[in-house]
Amino acid sequence: MDLGDGTPFSFGDASDRRRFRIAYALQSIEDALLLLDPLPAEGIEVRALQRVRDDLSILVRAEAVEHH
Repeated sequence: MDLGDGTPFSFGDASDRRRFRIAYALQSIEDALLLLDPLPAEGIEVRALQRVRDDLSILVRAEAVEHH
């Protein structure tokens, strides 16, 4: 199993669990943004979701660099 970017994953240690949770959160936010794209964003802070997505993607890339 991997994190979607080729980084191996196991539930063996805390850093692996943290990487999995960050990658999963990033994917969830990307999915939410795709679902919201064609709809008017009444009452939804799309920019806030975009900022969180950008921050999570930085964390995923940093973790991948650390483990390669």
